[in-house]
Amino acid sequence: MDMKQAYWVQPYLDGYFWDGDTLKQNPHSGKITPIKRTKVSKKNAENSGGVLHGFLLSNEGYTHRSVEANFWSEFIKILDPFFEAKVHPMNLLETLNPKADSYDEEITTQVKELILNFVNDYGFDFNNEVWTDDIENRLQPTLQNICMEAFLLHSCLAMDMEDVLEDSVIMDKVNQGYMKLELTEDGYVMWVLGFWDCIWRSFSFDPKRSYAKLCVRCEKPFVGTSKKKKHCSNACKWHEWNERNKAEKLGE
Repeated sequence: MDMKQAYWVQPYLDGYFWDGDTLKQNPHSGKITPIKRTKVSKKNAENSGGVLHGFLLSNEGYTHRSVEANFWSEFIKILDPFFEAKVHPMNLLETLNPKADSYDEEITTQVKELILNFVNDYGFDFNNEVWTDDIENRLQPTLQNICMEAFLLHSCLAMDMEDVLEDSVIMDKVNQGYMKLELTEDGYVMWVLGFWDCIWRSFSFDPKRSYAKLCVRCEKPFVGTSKKKKHCSNACKWHEWNERNKAEKLGE
């Protein structure tokens, strides 16, 4: 029997802002969204503890939206400014730290803007926290903590499922995600509900993750349309071709 994955997040209607380097919610303006349900009847959902009961009911100040199965790869795009500036992975945190010698204000501003745009579009963790591999231990949503979560995903790009099963940290992250199965006329639907839940579950299930790699020119992570794709964009492909031609002419 086929099983379909369905990913849902909870955007906050009033959005977020940066308080220094900490992500916070804007004050609630009193917005309320209508209740959303699927074809499962209200009676069946409530009696069975169905996937919609307790989640896809409106919470004051929140709405709901589905996201694609590559949600994890959209999230790690917040790291793009680091790769565009060719920052070494070991210097990531120092680049964001105003007290460090390698602090870069421009990169920090760009990353914060990307994160803010992302969470204002998709929402963030319902408890406004960053996950660790310990379900009892959560971190504040600081710029550094959010970026480290994205960088952890980036560091796992080359992993296949066998590698994931051997990494206890990744397994613990994935297993913390809320998941519920619903049997429908078309087969099972696996509902994944929540921000980090969708990121880590989509990472573990995405069939195109085997196409994930680093651009051969700018080293930016991307998910290609095939295993043969080597560049994150046509621009990088053209620049590499142009630079190679220039080098060949100089060598003549």
